[in-house]
Amino acid sequence: MRLYQEAFGCDAQVGGWTATNRNRLAVRSVVGAEYRSGKCTFPRGNYQIEFLEFREKRKTLEGTIRSLQKTGAAIVEFLVAENGYDRSLAALRSNGAEFVVPDGQVTVIQDRKSVILRSPDHLFVEPRSTRR
Repeated sequence: MRLYQEAFGCDAQVGGWTATNRNRLAVRSVVGAEYRSGKCTFPRGNYQIEFLEFREKRKTLEGTIRSLQKTGAAIVEFLVAENGYDRSLAALRSNGAEFVVPDGQVTVIQDRKSVILRSPDHLFVEPRSTRR
């Protein structure tokens, strides 16, 4: 959660570990595991992202562009002001996010900077700059 706080300025709240909602566990095929949820509320908008963390050994998806396309993995896209893009990218990297593309090259598509990273919690994150 610290990654999202520092890179995007969200207000993060994390709950404790539980296994009480068996339906939530069954839907994700992790019956018997424990989970905790966290929420990030983002500034300048009335929206949140909820994160779920599970205590159970599961296979981690190794991130490459090809594996992302094959699996249909979700990518969380954040729009970042052009003048704060490099700072957000640096905060992601300093908090353990790794580039999915081997060279770590930021791409410019339709006047927007973009790159995909894998966060320490194995989510794929794509910071995109707003239009210039």
